[in-house]
Amino acid sequence: MQGLWNVLGSFGLLFSLIWMVTAAMRLHRAFQAAQEAVGTLEQMSEKIALDLEKVDGNKAVLQKEIDRIEEARKKARESLESLEATLAPEAMAQRPRYYVLAERRLPNDQAWVTPVSNNLVHSRPWHPWYVESWSRPRHYVSWAANADAARRLAESKFASSAGFVLGQTSLLPDPKPKPV
Repeated sequence: MQGLWNVLGSFGLLFSLIWMVTAAMRLHRAFQAAQEAVGTLEQMSEKIALDLEKVDGNKAVLQKEIDRIEEARKKARESLESLEATLAPEAMAQRPRYYVLAERRLPNDQAWVTPVSNNLVHSRPWHPWYVESWSRPRHYVSWAANADAARRLAESKFASSAGFVLGQTSLLPDPKPKPV
């Protein structure tokens, strides 16, 4: 019986040894898989770090572009506000309007402006728009060699007997001021 126990003990030791070897092999494979997983995670974290650096670089570029666009928008808004102020009815009423008195011109002629007003228009029963249009002097443009010729042309169209008053005839101002 002692021999049977020895054989059984030997088989038990053999099975234990086999189980231990199998467990050690599984443990070794699990350790290798864990090392591969750690390597993969390190590669992924390096890739993510590089991607984050790219994102940070792109973020800086985009922020600069946004700032540039915001500055352009701010300038455009200021220009729009300035233009709206210039084109407001009150501002437009203050600007002189130029009417063409005579467009016939010779090569040596210059553009002359003669302000014309009519004070008698307020005493007549005409349309309010027409009366309002004469509330300030109208500026008539004509082409002539000198101021006297331009004034004579204006006097021929707007007689003082009809209530018209002519202002000082002068050269037409340049619409585009020259930079200083």
